Amino acid sequence: MSSRKPKATRMSVIELSDEGSRDHNEDRGLALSGRSQHLLAVCDGMGGHAAGEVASGLAVATFAKLFANDYSPESPAAGDFLEQAINAANQAIRMDAKENPSREGMGSTCVVGLVRGRKLSIGHVGDSRAYLVRGGGIRQLTRDHSFVEEMVRAGMITPHETHTNPQRNVILQSLGCNDNINIDVNENTVNLKVGDYVLLCSDGLTAVVADQEIAETVERLAEPDLIAKDLVDLTNRRGAPDNVTVVIGRFDGDLIEGPPIAIMCEDDTSIDLYRLILQREGYRIQVHDCNTVDFDFQSSEIPALVIIEHEDPKVTLSLCRDLSNKADFKKTPIIVVTDGQIPAPQAKGSGAADVLHSKALLAELLPKIHELINSNSPKVYILEEEPDAAKAVGQSLSQANLTVRTFNTEHDLHDAIERNAPHLLIVHMGASPGLERICRRLKTTASIQNAPIVLTAEGAVANPREAYLLGADYYLPNVSDLLNLTQMLLAKAR
Repeated sequence: MSSRKPKATRMSVIELSDEGSRDHNEDRGLALSGRSQHLLAVCDGMGGHAAGEVASGLAVATFAKLFANDYSPESPAAGDFLEQAINAANQAIRMDAKENPSREGMGSTCVVGLVRGRKLSIGHVGDSRAYLVRGGGIRQLTRDHSFVEEMVRAGMITPHETHTNPQRNVILQSLGCNDNINIDVNENTVNLKVGDYVLLCSDGLTAVVADQEIAETVERLAEPDLIAKDLVDLTNRRGAPDNVTVVIGRFDGDLIEGPPIAIMCEDDTSIDLYRLILQREGYRIQVHDCNTVDFDFQSSEIPALVIIEHEDPKVTLSLCRDLSNKADFKKTPIIVVTDGQIPAPQAKGSGAADVLHSKALLAELLPKIHELINSNSPKVYILEEEPDAAKAVGQSLSQANLTVRTFNTEHDLHDAIERNAPHLLIVHMGASPGLERICRRLKTTASIQNAPIVLTAEGAVANPREAYLLGADYYLPNVSDLLNLTQMLLAKAR
């Protein structure tokens, strides 16, 4: 047990599975991204007569049940969590086989990756693998529990010969085989860097796709969903002798906290869903009593937005009216979430900025929040690869009435630009071979051609002329002058 909470981080995760040349799929994958921890898993079931998919399904269901979106001081250490989760999955499979004799002998491999803060820990049983892909290189993080792997270690065959050896499918460990199993756990085995990829897969991929081909695919496509699809498609083009599953996560760095959002809701399950959706985006959550609008401002900042969800439409509309009439909330947008009982004109007439149907919540909530929060003040986006430096630049603008968002990667920045273009862009980077490409790409992005680009950080260029040649509009070697320049530029834009 550890009392120190890891930093909140962002990880883009995706899971993709395909039956390949088989008539059904016994693989299962899992990709869960929380606030301060993320979980990836691949399980390759075995047993036939649908038992294999039962075993792998029980395993991933166990992992998902034990995983918490946020870390707490009571959470077990990463290595202990992995060992406990894998043992629990083993017992779940064993218990199900005892209760259903037709499934006796079913089992599954598993490989599980847990990211807490920037630390990656791995646990595995069997021959499903975990890889780290960094800067075009690839490193296998697990050692197969297989007969051919032991032959390689003994010098009897080469790694290349494992693909054609008749014993290549014989594994020495699996979930479900015994009450007590040998689990390989490597705690905090990797300190992740921004742009690292963690890739887990079943042997259906590695049987026909070489490690270097995986690395080249990652380097070429960059986006986890595109990488997973390309690797599965490549496996199928090569005959896919087995099911194939790929789970991949790209580490996007520390999560820079955004403004607080107040939730007025009586249902604990709904509150947990709001936390899951919003905290992953960096928003801080305030949960308030639905029976009063008298918020305790000594312990809470005035929120940037309020979400109201109550089963009684009269209570919802009353809360909207009372809250929108409070002086401190005159400019705070209110979103009403309803199952259809409250017409949008009625809610807006009571002070709501917008209405969302509960069935469309997952798809529409974040875009609507971004739109409403960003509509109230000028938007300034900052690109900075070092989170601490990004926070410092953001703090230098905190005195102004601005919506400031910081980004650690180009991908996240351009994704935000597509959703909601900023009024000003700040690139805070030192001398870098990619600086010119970054500035020129921003300059040619149609939706922000009227937004000035400010290049900051001492040493990035020698003078303003060099900054202009790179594609920037202004250069500031000292961020202490940033607030004045920002206010001047935004005033000119108006």
